[in-house]
Amino acid sequence: MADGIKHYSAAYRSDRDGDGLFQQGVVLIVDDDQDIREVLAEWVEGDGCQTIVVADAEAALDAANKTPVGVALCDVQMPGRDGFWFLERVQRDHPDIAVVLVTGVHDVDWALRGLQNGVVDYLLKPFDQRSLSRALENALRQHRLRRADRLLREQRTSELNARHARLVQALGRLRIATTDQVEAALDLIAFRNDIWRDHSYRVRTLAVALGTTMRVPALQLELLAQAALLHELGRLVLPDALLSKTGELTAEERALWRRVPDLGASILEQLPALLPAASIIRSRFEEFAGGGYPRQLSG
Repeated sequence: MADGIKHYSAAYRSDRDGDGLFQQGVVLIVDDDQDIREVLAEWVEGDGCQTIVVADAEAALDAANKTPVGVALCDVQMPGRDGFWFLERVQRDHPDIAVVLVTGVHDVDWALRGLQNGVVDYLLKPFDQRSLSRALENALRQHRLRRADRLLREQRTSELNARHARLVQALGRLRIATTDQVEAALDLIAFRNDIWRDHSYRVRTLAVALGTTMRVPALQLELLAQAALLHELGRLVLPDALLSKTGELTAEERALWRRVPDLGASILEQLPALLPAASIIRSRFEEFAGGGYPRQLSG
């Protein structure tokens, strides 16, 4: 029997598959040892998964590029490209795939390298069928979570783009005086949240007062007033759940918030008379030293 594998005469079957994890999984097996590949394939298929079996890391990456894979069981030490090479590239190109690394060497540096690159589990040889099934179950759950998270992000992005397109279309139909365009945009803000409209008027009052103190020319002062009134326009594109959230934001949510200036400006850019105000809105979180956003302007 293959080195590093403990074989049981009675086939082990997982009794924890109430949610159909194993029946839904396609498992990619990567090992340069044919005997080990055959045993792993037998065990994985015994748990109800489909398998793709290859002998090296490059063939594994090619298989992942061509076939939807949920989990990859990959040996670390192989001739040519090793398991870390495969891990790094598959996480870059196919982050939904949950990778389990198989190794006969207990090495802390390897473990850290794997964790830094998204490995979900290690199987240390020799291991038995029960250990493989547990690792496989965990990896399939991780794959399901990753896939659900990606689909949710894609849905949010699609909704964000759709909201933005609707706003651009609505304002783009306006071919009236600038004052009416500003009021129409404010009506959109108030429709979403009356508090934002009141806040926008307060910001305009403060901006005009500051501009007057600094002796800003009248025309530029008017542009500043327009930008102050419409500085929250980009919020209209954000999901309600994000706007009402009171707890700590995730990295994805913070990234969406940082898009507000760009979103608001891109809406106003459809109206030629409001192009100067759009430029002010886009730059409102920039910093002199270059630490602001969205364009990290400096000087």
